[in-house]
Amino acid sequence: MKFQKVFTFLVATSILATPLAAQQAQVIQAAVNSGNAVQENAEKRIRTSVRIKMRAQSIAASVCHLQLGIDQAALHAPLDGQVAEFEQFVSALTVGDASLDIVEPETRRKTLHAASLITDSWTTFKPAVEKVAAGNGDTADVDVIVAESLHVLEAGHDFTAELVQQYANPAQATFADLFTIVLATRQGMLAQKMSKQACLASYSGGDAAENLGKTMKVFESTLEALRDGMPAAGIGKPPTKEIAAVLEKKVAQWAAVKPLLMEIQNGSQVSVEAQIDKMNKLDELMEAMLEVSSLYVGYTMSKQN
Repeated sequence: MKFQKVFTFLVATSILATPLAAQQAQVIQAAVNSGNAVQENAEKRIRTSVRIKMRAQSIAASVCHLQLGIDQAALHAPLDGQVAEFEQFVSALTVGDASLDIVEPETRRKTLHAASLITDSWTTFKPAVEKVAAGNGDTADVDVIVAESLHVLEAGHDFTAELVQQYANPAQATFADLFTIVLATRQGMLAQKMSKQACLASYSGGDAAENLGKTMKVFESTLEALRDGMPAAGIGKPPTKEIAAVLEKKVAQWAAVKPLLMEIQNGSQVSVEAQIDKMNKLDELMEAMLEVSSLYVGYTMSKQN
């Protein structure tokens, strides 16, 4: 099946082809056609860009949980630490950071522009986050954080797409390789998005429960496609035994947290203890999916050696 048919199918019929995923697929097609060379620190840069998106969602989730009454000490990563990490990741991908093994500053104009859009969104996002972290936040601040976290997320998607375009070698990396990286990297972010939406469903109601259900479907469908392959959508089965084994473990982790999310989605009141358990399991799932995306990036880059 030629690329255009695959892409049309994705956009028209697959739950995997959300607008952002489709947009990134178009960027990746340009990468496949362009002949970009592999550059130093490529894997580290792409993986760090993934963490930017995850952190944007985990910050919003932590803010909501704090406002819900869960003590900050119960969080896996205190909110101020998450903020510092977010800013470190963005800085590393523009000026470099030896502690993250990203030695050289970025020079590509399009990539720097994509990074600047994240910084612009963060400028609006951060003051409200700092108010909540200081114990002075209110419902309006949560609303700002939830809204702006989506802008950061969108900018982060574009940033990852630019990096993949910049560093992937089209002589070795296929469309399936690159699109699979997009899907795998999105999963960790979705884990935190579900954490945020589940908290909002308990905290402020509204459309959060419906949105949670939609995100759960996208996460589960993508996870199953990564594990089993979806040839019609251009997604192959796991390319190595290691990736296949890791994905099986991730499916089990998802099965462990899904029932609690379904309770929240259906409007059940859950205890603070259950909220903490849900939050912790989704934090673990986020890190687990980061491992999967790192394995896919490593596999794709290894084909270029």
